[in-house]
Amino acid sequence: NEISDHTLDHYNLTALNSAGLFTQVIASKELFEAHDIYPMTLTLPFGNGYSNSTVIGYVLSSGFNYVYTVTGVEGATTAIYPYNSTSVQWHDIDISSNQSLPYFENIVNQANSTYVVGLTFHSVGGDAVNDSYETNTPNFAADMGYLHQNGFDVVMPWQLPGINLTQGE
Repeated sequence: NEISDHTLDHYNLTALNSAGLFTQVIASKELFEAHDIYPMTLTLPFGNGYSNSTVIGYVLSSGFNYVYTVTGVEGATTAIYPYNSTSVQWHDIDISSNQSLPYFENIVNQANSTYVVGLTFHSVGGDAVNDSYETNTPNFAADMGYLHQNGFDVVMPWQLPGINLTQGE
C-alpha cells in the first residue's frame, strides 16, 4: 500500500489562493509528518489542477515528488505527474464498490512490461454498494484474490523503471 496525501479538506485546489493552497497542502502534510508518515505523492481532489501550473508547482515545491489525478469514472484513465521515464506508461484507475470483478480483470490485464495500471482504493470496508469512494470488503477480497491467483506483481511508483527513489524519500 502507498499512502498518498489528499489535502486537508478535499477542496478544489484550482479555486484557492496561495493561503488556501498552503492550508490544504502544507497543513495536511504536517499532520502526516506528525505521525512519522512521509507521503511522496499528493492525489488531487476531484482530479482538478493537473493542468494548472500554479497548483502543480506549489505541490511539487512543497516536497511531494508526484501528483496523481483520479477521475473515478469506470473506464477512465488518468495521469501521474511528473513521470520521468519514457519507457513506461502509467494509468491510474479509481476502484469503487459498484465496479464488477470482470471490469477489474479487464483493467489489470492491460498491464505489461511497459504499461503499468495503478489502482486507487479510497477506502475499504463497510457495506458500500454504490459509493464512488469506498470499496466493500467482498469486492476488495475478490480483486486481491484475482491479482494473487494470476501472478501479478504489485509495485509502488518508486519501484518503476526510471524512478530513482527509495521508499520514504
